[in-house]
Amino acid sequence: MNGASETILPQHDLQHIPVDKIHKSPHQMRRHFDEEAIRELADSLKQKGLVQPIAVRQMGGAFELIAGERRLRAAVLLNWETIPAIILANRDDADAAVLGLIENLQRVNLNPLEEARGYKQLTDPPYNMTQEAIAEKIGKQKSTICRMLALLDLPEEVQDLLPRGNITEAHTRFLRQIPDKRRQVELANTAAAHNWSVKEMERQVNAIISPEKNNAGSGKIDKSTANSAIRLTWRGDQLRVEATLHLQREPLEQAVERLKSAVEAYLRLHPKPATSPKPD
Repeated sequence: MNGASETILPQHDLQHIPVDKIHKSPHQMRRHFDEEAIRELADSLKQKGLVQPIAVRQMGGAFELIAGERRLRAAVLLNWETIPAIILANRDDADAAVLGLIENLQRVNLNPLEEARGYKQLTDPPYNMTQEAIAEKIGKQKSTICRMLALLDLPEEVQDLLPRGNITEAHTRFLRQIPDKRRQVELANTAAAHNWSVKEMERQVNAIISPEKNNAGSGKIDKSTANSAIRLTWRGDQLRVEATLHLQREPLEQAVERLKSAVEAYLRLHPKPATSPKPD
């Protein structure tokens, strides 16, 4: 029995309630449901029955779903008239929201943006929960809650890449070090297009911010790694590239790709300087 069932099940007896009397929860943070996964769950329910009841609270003559929307959707596919449910009494909106979030986190992984929106929902009115309180309820570190909420400060174009898996929350930890939102979008799109690892994102971000931190805008990148050292400077309207590549440590194709990425990152930070017109 998992954490969600230990939280919910022991409190009340099991009942069968009409499916058409159950309303979806307004606290559901999941925006996308995998229809194929729901069909597979329906096949499982048809063969084995429902092992874990859903959880609801009574709202007048109907019920509000607290936990188990995937199971409810599968039951609807099977045209079930009733479904096993635990009716939770004395649950306010905050309790319902927290229980729904816990159930989602423990059963099927939310994408990072859905998880962040769920936490944000708990910090906003009428719940006004602190990050410490959320962390205690969910069973995670406060730093994790803080990192997830920070995703909502990213540009929408970057946020859109997270549900698709093009970039991860770990990528954005380095991306947020760039203060320019436009550059964040450019780098995120490049990372998604080239399937950058988190380590590569770190390298690219360092290539952008290092001159700002260490060279006071000198227009130089002097970057050393275990595999290469790269130095880029403008000489008039020509870009000078100095690179030492250790081909015994990495394939030529990988070294060239690393050099190309470094040049792209440099050009984003230091576009080609304008040239003064020659006197007549």
